[in-house]
Amino acid sequence: MKKLLSLMKFSLILSLVVIMTAGCSTADKPYADTLVLTVDDSKVYLDEMMYHVMLAEIQGQLYASFTGDGENYWNIKTEDGTSMSEAMKDMAMQNAIRYEMFYKMAVDEGYELTDSDKEMSKGKVDNILKNIQPDQLKLTELSDEKLIQIQEKITLATKYYENYIKTLGVDEEAIKAEFNPDDYKQYDIQYIFAQKDDYNELEALLDKAKETDDLTTLTEGTNVSSGELSFLAGQDTFGEEEILEETIKSMTVNEVSNIVETSKGYYIIKLKDNTSTKKYDSAVNEAVEKATTDAFDKAFSELKKDHKIKINEKTWKKIKMGSTIIKTENISLN
Repeated sequence: MKKLLSLMKFSLILSLVVIMTAGCSTADKPYADTLVLTVDDSKVYLDEMMYHVMLAEIQGQLYASFTGDGENYWNIKTEDGTSMSEAMKDMAMQNAIRYEMFYKMAVDEGYELTDSDKEMSKGKVDNILKNIQPDQLKLTELSDEKLIQIQEKITLATKYYENYIKTLGVDEEAIKAEFNPDDYKQYDIQYIFAQKDDYNELEALLDKAKETDDLTTLTEGTNVSSGELSFLAGQDTFGEEEILEETIKSMTVNEVSNIVETSKGYYIIKLKDNTSTKKYDSAVNEAVEKATTDAFDKAFSELKKDHKIKINEKTWKKIKMGSTIIKTENISLN
């Protein structure tokens, strides 16, 4: 769970465009006049904060839809004993603080949006307005102009953030050197499989298998099955059927094996590729991302000490994450 929250922190939020719906009662006065957060001399009001709240809530809803936890997701306890509702609410606040700090620092250092940046920000707002019902948008008290203002602020803060993380001293080449490409040797195969009783039917397909580009086209209307598989060498992919990995590793690209006998049945295998670095690249990128996140969290924790941050707890405590039902089919990540 801790890893999930780490992955859903600032760097991930920067890249998402979402559809927002909201509904909470926090004060009698308009959201635009309800102060929630002060960072030095910058003030964030509830209408803007609703963007961060709903963004975090939507992330939670999406994750819950993948895990099948449903509404119970918000009550799941994290490693430190807090609920996901509390953890995601804190994430929303921390993101708001980061954006505000980096936006102010960007302005102070002369960062400016290009016409392309502004057009991109407007495009994101247009995407929201095309997919959200007017009555839902009204609940957030976010006008079109305010949405554009928020998007432009995030865009400028993002530009500063991207340069800021380059100063953290994360040595990507050193991290990459820790990974041996041979440990991530990837094999992409196609196969046809037959149970013991269907050997003759498999044997009848062998000559065609030697000539076709796609083994999976040969099994329709037969008792044998076919499929595709990608695996890493040395990961015990086939369990006791070690002969399968040994056979595959001895093959050349586009070669089709003869019938391979195993304890479970018989296989014809075609090696499609053994040059992909996808698994290796993914492992390296994940390690670099973790190192960057760790370095950023440490640096940002120190950076916050140089700024005066005040949360209006009276208003903030009334926000309950997960209290709004968001239909994921109405969410766009494009």
